[in-house]
Amino acid sequence: MSILDLSPKRQDLKWARGDTWQVRFSFLDANSAPINLSGSTWLMQVRANTPDGTLFGTFTVATSAQASGYIDVALDEVVTKDAVPGATYWYDIQQTKGGNVVTPVGGKIVVVADTSKVT
Repeated sequence: MSILDLSPKRQDLKWARGDTWQVRFSFLDANSAPINLSGSTWLMQVRANTPDGTLFGTFTVATSAQASGYIDVALDEVVTKDAVPGATYWYDIQQTKGGNVVTPVGGKIVVVADTSKVT
């Protein structure tokens, strides 16, 4: 018997400390057509790579383009200024629709040092 892999698609990210972390996630079907995500709610969190998985931050999720198959997520620089350069954090995105919860994507976030700083 084969095992059906329903684990989240792995998408690693690299961002600079103190920047606004933002990215657009596109969701496509097998024919590369956008999936209508209307009616979904989303949760994207970042956790430290520690035994207890300490919460680092929760992204805001813009859902205005769900019908076109994408969401935009962002984490404010007020939060990311406390990220540790060289550290690895983990994230995933959970979609809730019709009472079902799925995690379509997740991965690690590697933080690089920032040189310029807003004062």
